[in-house]
Amino acid sequence: MFQNIWDSFNLALGLNVEPKTLTLGQIALRASIIYIAGLAMVRIAGNQRFAGKHFSRESNCY
Repeated sequence: MFQNIWDSFNLALGLNVEPKTLTLGQIALRASIIYIAGLAMVRIAGNQRFAGKHFSRESNCY
């Protein structure tokens, strides 16, 4: 059963194919997964974001 699920997932994302043979649907699915993962990371981080509270945009550390 898990092998069938993995094979479907593999086919949907085109994991074992050459990049030149990816379909538009596979590319769109990959992009949407990355977008959702990035959105989740930003939502989980909250107000601190990735720089944390020790980073200031006004700092003169160039």
